[in-house]
Amino acid sequence: MTLIKTMLLHSCLLMSIHSLAELVPVDESNLANVSGQAGISLDSTVDLTIGNISYQQRPTDSYFMLNDITARYSYVGATIDVTAQGALRLGLPETLHIDEFSFGLYNSRTATIDINNPDDIQTYTIYADTLGNAYDGFTLNISGTSFDNGSTTFTDDYVNSATLAGNKNTHLTIEEATDISISLTSEDDCSSFFCDNAEDYAHIVIVDENGNIVTQAGQSGTNNTNLNYSFASPINNHFLMNVTLTGTFKMGGAIEMFGAGQVAYKR
Repeated sequence: MTLIKTMLLHSCLLMSIHSLAELVPVDESNLANVSGQAGISLDSTVDLTIGNISYQQRPTDSYFMLNDITARYSYVGATIDVTAQGALRLGLPETLHIDEFSFGLYNSRTATIDINNPDDIQTYTIYADTLGNAYDGFTLNISGTSFDNGSTTFTDDYVNSATLAGNKNTHLTIEEATDISISLTSEDDCSSFFCDNAEDYAHIVIVDENGNIVTQAGQSGTNNTNLNYSFASPINNHFLMNVTLTGTFKMGGAIEMFGAGQVAYKR
């Protein structure tokens, strides 16, 4: 009796194995009604470090910068799926836990930040000189900013010197981009043929802190001179704030992205 039971048991096992291994054909009409897209669920822990991200406000010299971005966070319940309309559906996480999310916010005139060397100001020296025989008074008038003495006018006498360092000068400090206009008016403005002592060369020179000539104006035979110049901002970046976030945030919701061919537009 025991032998018969054993044989029956082996027969049942063999039948089960063969039945599990058998493939059942499915016709195309039934297969067309079956979708294998069941979506993807995502739970993850992320460590993220980014040097900086820049957003250009203007095509010339204005950027917002996120600098030294550090993030350690985990999320639960994010999904990726495709809807019946063919849109890619991104399900936002149910919760977002942030151990640390920190960054510095800057306003910059360049797409990169040198936080160790932010030159906040630039001082220029403005000389008025002449190569003539007379050294009577002159007046500099400036618009667009002011001289370091707070005035928009600088009045003095020429100095008989072959070098800029010996000439009368004033200073101009630039803290932001600006357009300036400087006019030099000589007190000795004789245009007569008998004015042997009239200046024959009124000259304006702007020199940076390193002694390099930035710009100059004036020509031989001219007593009065005008100079126009556009200064770029010497500030590479303005520090705005530093942000650090921690904690658990409840989220939810989803974002759907359609292909360009599915978006209606007006011709």
